[in-house]
Amino acid sequence: SGVGPVTLGGLDATTPVLLVRPSHDSVVPNELIADAARAARHPRSRVFESSVGHFNLYDDGFEAASAAMADFLKDELFRKDE
Repeated sequence: SGVGPVTLGGLDATTPVLLVRPSHDSVVPNELIADAARAARHPRSRVFESSVGHFNLYDDGFEAASAAMADFLKDELFRKDE
């Protein structure tokens, strides 16, 4: 229990999301990330693409992935509405 299929219906189009897409992901199919990106229609939503595998995001790809996450959060949390 606790692990199951990801549903896309719960994405809120009013909230920007950051999706992390490792190009060599052996756990989450790239098609699922592409579907999620289409479902997350907020104009400030982003997809960070990495050239590593799913678990390599925590070692070889950590610096780039964490920088992308920090930039996304900084941009959204300290955003001055236009």
